[in-house]
Amino acid sequence: MKARSIVRLSVAAGLLLSALLPAAANASEFSDVSPDDSSHKTITWLASTGITYGYSDGTFRPLNPVTRGAMSAFLYRFHSSPSYMPLMRSPFRDVSVSDPFYTSISWLSSSGITAGYSDGTYRTTNPVTRGSMAAFLYRTAGSPAYTPPPTSAFSDVKTTDTFYKVISWLASTGITVGYADGEFKQERPVTRGAMAAFLYRFNNVEGAPSFSPPGSPGDTRNCGDFATWAGAQSWYETYFPYYGDIARLDGNNDGVVCTSLPGAP
Repeated sequence: MKARSIVRLSVAAGLLLSALLPAAANASEFSDVSPDDSSHKTITWLASTGITYGYSDGTFRPLNPVTRGAMSAFLYRFHSSPSYMPLMRSPFRDVSVSDPFYTSISWLSSSGITAGYSDGTYRTTNPVTRGSMAAFLYRTAGSPAYTPPPTSAFSDVKTTDTFYKVISWLASTGITVGYADGEFKQERPVTRGAMAAFLYRFNNVEGAPSFSPPGSPGDTRNCGDFATWAGAQSWYETYFPYYGDIARLDGNNDGVVCTSLPGAP
């Protein structure tokens, strides 16, 4: 298979602020990820690309489930945090435009990667199941033409299951091999450590989106250029992992920019 390079908005207040502020530059700096861990390589890659910053206490927490909010940010950053103007009106009734994940969730919706739930919600804090993860990655790859086999690769995935096609696609690409017992466990929440591995393998799938760091924007913006805090924070987080606070939007270096703008925490 020919390799092709293929991508958490953060910061609100309280626990969310402490959980999402940029912290570690690479996995060797995460206090809970040692070089001997099986996931060290893929977590190192995830951090080095700027797809994740870890937590402000220096941890990555590989066994924690990936929330739907975090998934939107992982995929948004996987695409090198594309230049994207979020919708003025939220596509989901439970996600406000001031939500720290709003830009990435809005992008996910606009890109057709998610339609949310039938009741009009996105459910940002819900954990992502392994089945849903397969669907997220399949759509992120552009929903490639694929005919699933008549026999499932996993003993616990039926050909009539909602996620059968996308799970089969995930297996066919080598992104997953499932568990040693022959199961995929589609209802189980995907952990942050496992997600690092899935994205690492996804990065090497032919035809998947290409990841490359965003170009330097230079010192071209100030707080007055943004209508809302969420927009300024999103711009900052797009470029901060690669160039630092290049536009000097964060006056006190606390990771929260332009606090005078509407929606600021």
